[in-house]
Amino acid sequence: MEELLAQTTFDKLKEGSIIKGTITEIRPTEVVVDIGGKSEGMISASEFADLGDLQIGEEIEIYLEKLEDRDGNPVLSFDKAEQKKNWENIITKCEEGSIVQGRVKAKVKGGLIVAMGVDAFLPASHIDIQPPKNLDQYISQTYDYKVLKINLERKNIVLSRRESVSYTHLRAHETSLHLVCRLLLEK
Repeated sequence: MEELLAQTTFDKLKEGSIIKGTITEIRPTEVVVDIGGKSEGMISASEFADLGDLQIGEEIEIYLEKLEDRDGNPVLSFDKAEQKKNWENIITKCEEGSIVQGRVKAKVKGGLIVAMGVDAFLPASHIDIQPPKNLDQYISQTYDYKVLKINLERKNIVLSRRESVSYTHLRAHETSLHLVCRLLLEK
């Protein structure tokens, strides 16, 4: 009877969909999740902001990439589930030119990947006012970014920290000038 029930759950699993899974084990490098299939799946620990926030027995939403890999294990992603859920949310709340907050997730050719509900690209030339030589120093850091471009068809977003930093410096400079002018006028 239990095998029949498990098979019924497995039959409902569809590749490319967001499903619920239960955390069965938390390891330093991966999180083991039961999705009601033939075997449990592993999700890289790097996909979670803080492993300390997770609990065994907790139900989470995950993206089912493949029902089985070569070893017969489901291929799962917490990040992709979050991105799929967040894409529509991001598009309605964020537009080109707006300021958003995100955490640098990884270094890639030509820049950085920033997690802001969905993955966005930060070109190396837009990381700071002076392009940095070492991009590794930015990984896992949270900053404000200006949205340069949103491509709905390709589902990608291009960010600029340089423009956000320049804007912040400009606003601080304007505030300082206003204070100096006010002080000079009061004398």
